[in-house]
Amino acid sequence: MEDEFEQEAKKGLVECFDNPEGDIRQTEEFWNDRDNDTFHHLEHVLNESVQWVEKHKYEIENHFTPVDWLKVYAESIMD
Repeated sequence: MEDEFEQEAKKGLVECFDNPEGDIRQTEEFWNDRDNDTFHHLEHVLNESVQWVEKHKYEIENHFTPVDWLKVYAESIMD
């Protein structure tokens, strides 16, 4: 059951990005211009974060100690 839910959720996300006109986030009932700007800013921050993790994947997988992870957690909480 969980696998089916996960597949349906992924399918919905793919359809959302493949069909921007059918994207619920684009309807005026749910979003105004300020909300859209906030959403695009958060999406930009998320993309930058993903790129940073991909860029530093080797270091993260092979060189991070528990103390490094605690520092990352602390910085993320402070942000």
